[in-house]
Amino acid sequence: PHSSAECYRIVLNYQQVFCDSDGISRFKLESSIKAYFGLRLQFRMTNTSAALTGVSLSRERVIICGGSGFLGISLALHLHKVGADVVIMSRRAPGVKGSWRHVEWDGRTLGRWAAELNSARAIVNLTGRSVDCIKTPDHCDEILRSRVESTRVIGRACAACDEPPPVWVQMSTAHIYGDPPVAVCDEESPCGFGLAPTVGRAWEEAFTQSV
Repeated sequence: PHSSAECYRIVLNYQQVFCDSDGISRFKLESSIKAYFGLRLQFRMTNTSAALTGVSLSRERVIICGGSGFLGISLALHLHKVGADVVIMSRRAPGVKGSWRHVEWDGRTLGRWAAELNSARAIVNLTGRSVDCIKTPDHCDEILRSRVESTRVIGRACAACDEPPPVWVQMSTAHIYGDPPVAVCDEESPCGFGLAPTVGRAWEEAFTQSV
């Protein structure tokens, strides 16, 4: 668990990625996210000078897919405070109320939700079945498919946009390295073995193929 102050620092760095005036802030975001959550993130940035330099989020639409959980709600609250028009996409509406719009999607198929991506400032994909479960074959299948299929369908939706989001922040997992007992892993470290590394590799490959 993390305190609200820690979460604020994390989502603040998300905002820096979208509108810092001093250039690309990928390192700031990755270092803070990894320090607190042990996550890997991937980015697609097009026309980075327009996307990142001196851009205000006032009335800019930011899409958070799979945003009904702890991290998504924290990010949505912060983005609203800095003026963004926040859209949360999930199967069910968030359990808390906030100044965002909820759009239903199944994370697998194209639908009316795809229109929200056109001319949006950014999309953040946090979608994935919780891993806090007994790892039955069905649960393992859901853990994998929920991540890969949602990433692929976002890519298809972006490809159909006249003005696709210039920034796509894609969740991944630090467990792609497995559970080395003493090694300090970085982006150059080899992948591990087992369920989590298998899911991580497939997840990141889906993103690579979708951008």
